[in-house]
Amino acid sequence: RMAGCVCAIGCFYISVITCEGFFGRLKNEFFYYRDWGGVTVDSFMEMLNEYIVFYNERRKKQSLGWMSPRQYRSSKGLAA
Repeated sequence: RMAGCVCAIGCFYISVITCEGFFGRLKNEFFYYRDWGGVTVDSFMEMLNEYIVFYNERRKKQSLGWMSPRQYRSSKGLAA
């Protein structure tokens, strides 16, 4: 069962927009423009996992002061 966000009015829609942005980026940066012929499901899952690790830990963002999301969270004391 999925529960909606009750933190603020419109919070659910912000989450949806964030997810749509991620999946759009995933398709453009990872999925499209590749030859997937001969790629096994296991190989695809490994490649997808590597992309997600890159996306969360090493990808630099201008809006985060050219830090990766992990570096930014750490600089704000938000990383575990």
